[in-house]
Amino acid sequence: MTYRKVGYFSRGATDFTGEDFQIRSLDQKGSAAKLSHLHYAFGDVSSTGECQFTADDAFHDYQKLYDAAHSLDGVADQPNQPLAGTSNQIKKLKAKWGLRTAISIGGGSRSRYFSDAALTPASRERFVQSCIDLYLKGNLPQLSGKPQGGTGSGVGVFDGIDLDWEYPGSSGNNTIYRPEDRQNFTLLLKEFRRQLDLHGQQTGKYYLLTAALAGSTYRIDRGYELPAIFDYLDWAVVMTYDLHGAWETPLKTNHQSALYLNPADPATPARSSDLYISNFVNSGVNPRQLVLGAPFYSRGWTGVTNANNGLFQDATAGTTSAADDYRNIKNLQNNGYTRYWDGTAKAAWLFNGSTFWTFDDPQAMTEKATFVKLRSLGGIGIWAMDGDDHQGSLMATIDSGLQ
Repeated sequence: MTYRKVGYFSRGATDFTGEDFQIRSLDQKGSAAKLSHLHYAFGDVSSTGECQFTADDAFHDYQKLYDAAHSLDGVADQPNQPLAGTSNQIKKLKAKWGLRTAISIGGGSRSRYFSDAALTPASRERFVQSCIDLYLKGNLPQLSGKPQGGTGSGVGVFDGIDLDWEYPGSSGNNTIYRPEDRQNFTLLLKEFRRQLDLHGQQTGKYYLLTAALAGSTYRIDRGYELPAIFDYLDWAVVMTYDLHGAWETPLKTNHQSALYLNPADPATPARSSDLYISNFVNSGVNPRQLVLGAPFYSRGWTGVTNANNGLFQDATAGTTSAADDYRNIKNLQNNGYTRYWDGTAKAAWLFNGSTFWTFDDPQAMTEKATFVKLRSLGGIGIWAMDGDDHQGSLMATIDSGLQ
């Protein structure tokens, strides 16, 4: 059985003056060779319900000139080439490793106008058409007086569309939502599938339609018609992370991506990857269409009661920052923190007597791969690739575990 290994690549990681994680980085650490799919996050939905490029997104995605040191193949971009930026690097990565790629639209910060875009037959048709025009036909706007862009300039970067609407029928990050979102999400997927197939007839290609889906009964009941949406989706990543965090009241430490429920877990409602996956399977969804979400980042709490090694204890605040990458958190084990393992939940954490970090390490990823095989799921989806260490340890563990 061939498993999907889906990596989300965040635009925010590519700032040369900040984190400086590039498409080239995936190649250098060996992670690109282990992926089957790469999802670029995130595409934006405008207030008029269309896919759009802001000036800042356009700069990063197809205008920014990569010098030889940052380019995948060591070849610098030329000032007047129609496609530069991360998009050009993705094309080079595809050519080298044969990856399938998708633009992921929405996410926590770009989902505000999804409900408007999905509201009517006319709005759905216009929204889908705009997304295909930008991302698959590659008709990129020429912005800010720069030469990049133009008709067909971005063709071949993406092989499909990934929808990350957070969330149909329930609140997200300042997101507009309506009760009818649940039905309209199905209709939106149907319209995407229709137009993707029409475009495919013209190009001789099959274009993927995927989604990132919440797994709680609360989100599912309000947002997804199951199993109907999978008539149109090729598969979906179930967001089996952020199960717990410092946004919760009362503040209490917990695992953010536990595979199984520990009976001592005090949280209500109960949350685990196993429970979330079961919510879909018990609703008639084919397990092979479900990809287990896995975080390459950690969440933390401070002012934690020093009992039970910090697990399921009261805290006074979240850490600053609230989340950090695995590549950074792993090093705390050499700086006053002790690593602990929950053999029931199959989850790791770090604790120093007052600060608690829930994190996924190679042992946790091995358990996730075992879980995928046990439940006959379609694979593992990672948020996000820049969180791995410089050796690509987490990706390597996932790859070996899914052999």
